[in-house]
Amino acid sequence: MFDPKRVWNWLTNYVNNSLDNEIIWTDGESIFTKDEYYANDISNAIDLLVGRNVSVTGYYDQKEDEIDRCTDEYTGWYYVSIE
Repeated sequence: MFDPKRVWNWLTNYVNNSLDNEIIWTDGESIFTKDEYYANDISNAIDLLVGRNVSVTGYYDQKEDEIDRCTDEYTGWYYVSIE
């Protein structure tokens, strides 16, 4: 199996260099997508490559962020990160 950091670095470099940031993007700490299924697929792929569960997924909910008055560039995006 692969080292989690190597998998993460490879994947974030790929996202930064290859893909349309309106669909998927990264800030280096997390990978973001508007589609929950993509987030889950990315998470599953990371865990398969590493051989154990190291990824975390979540969602920056627009309604909650508006209520908390903390909307930002992450609001409305699903994310994947590693522990």
